[in-house]
Amino acid sequence: MSMGNDMIRLKERKERFWERRQKERSMQKEEKMDFSRDFQTLKDRKAARETLAAKRKAMHH
Repeated sequence: MSMGNDMIRLKERKERFWERRQKERSMQKEEKMDFSRDFQTLKDRKAARETLAAKRKAMHH
């Protein structure tokens, strides 16, 4: 009888473990997406700065 309970407990523990893993995985995925989005923003900003600098240089000449 106790053997069955142990099996059930083990199964529950395994399921909880996998749920936690899935949650962590999806959080990491979101962080990666945030990172690449921020990186893209930085690239855009850099490009915008360079364009602005080029325009300024063109105005001075």
